[in-house]
Amino acid sequence: MKELTTLILLFVASLIGSTQTTVEEFTNKYKNEKDATVVTLKGNIFSLLGDIAEWSDDEEAEMAARIFKGINSMEVLSLSLYDADISKEEITDFKSNLIKEKYEEYINVRDGRETVEVYAQGSKENISNMLIIVQERDDFSLINIDGSLSHKDIAYIVEHHDDWD
Repeated sequence: MKELTTLILLFVASLIGSTQTTVEEFTNKYKNEKDATVVTLKGNIFSLLGDIAEWSDDEEAEMAARIFKGINSMEVLSLSLYDADISKEEITDFKSNLIKEKYEEYINVRDGRETVEVYAQGSKENISNMLIIVQERDDFSLINIDGSLSHKDIAYIVEHHDDWD
């Protein structure tokens, strides 16, 4: 019985240890690079922003409050491709692993050597995690937004973004 219990505990421990996602692995690998820029927003900062937005009576503020309150954390990692020695193959593997983790590519924009890609996990109604990958000639940025965003709120932003100038 002790052997069976030990085997079960080892199996569970190995599952817990192997649950690190592709995004976490990539971020952990490069966040301590000499020239890396890392910005992390966590905790109740988004809830606070949502509470502030709720004080306004207009429709845009209500939508902003819902979006803010749905975000748990956001992390931005920006670094030089050359200084961090990131290969094209590593970036390709990173993106392939995102697809394996049920991320869907929402947007892909290329302008010369610069690309912006948006990946997300979720359902037909909500996005649970969103990644924005910006790759320029010499630089790479990864914006990781953890939370729940409604498709209706995102549609509202797309529809009304020109009104915010």
